[in-house]
Amino acid sequence: MTMNEPRRTGRPRLYGETPSTAAQRKAAQRIRDMSRKLSNVTPQMALPESVPDGAQTCMFEAPDVKLSTDDNYTPSRVVESARRTLGAIDLDPASSLFAQSTVQAGQWCGLDHPDELRRNGLAVTWYGRVWCNPPFSKDSDNPDGFLLAFTEKLIAAYRRGDVRAACILTRADSSAAYSQLLRKHSTASCWPSQRLNFIRPTHLDRKGSPNFTTIVWYLAPLVPNRDRYRDRFIAAFSPIGDTR
Repeated sequence: MTMNEPRRTGRPRLYGETPSTAAQRKAAQRIRDMSRKLSNVTPQMALPESVPDGAQTCMFEAPDVKLSTDDNYTPSRVVESARRTLGAIDLDPASSLFAQSTVQAGQWCGLDHPDELRRNGLAVTWYGRVWCNPPFSKDSDNPDGFLLAFTEKLIAAYRRGDVRAACILTRADSSAAYSQLLRKHSTASCWPSQRLNFIRPTHLDRKGSPNFTTIVWYLAPLVPNRDRYRDRFIAAFSPIGDTR
């Protein structure tokens, strides 16, 4: 370490800035807290019944895929729109073996990942082009739940330059802290014209339309002339809903 190099501590800086602000330290602590909760999620057993059109390209032979109660997967048309926007998906940090038949990310994290070190998406480094449909569950201690933790993790990596571009799906709640962060840092967004029918692996013959609306946020590469990336997102997502 040189004389001019800042002293490093064991606490990671959220945005890679020096010095770290109180807000950034609080966000980093929240990510660690939710990461521990994610590690303690009790898996459930998935017993596939039938496959709806477009749900996935193949079925896994073993029916004992471990899943949590947050396993509501994005319809393939939304994932494909994200792929057209990003060019490819390098990382899906909130996924599963089942979801990867559609997402087909270079790397993914999920409770049923064969590698123990990749079962918690909040505990790994995010990079490249990211697609993320985070868990929507929450509790009294964390009213914004995993959505805020995953959003803060994404924005931290995006501002550092580890994540080049990303699409993240959240609830459409303008009062939520994660929505305020994403409004500040996103390049564009898509409000689906209809509520998305999520795919539920435990009941593949039933489509899960939530009782709330959702939104897809786009974080374009931090480069000059970003309009071309925004135009690509609008072209890919305009068939799904209102893009702005």
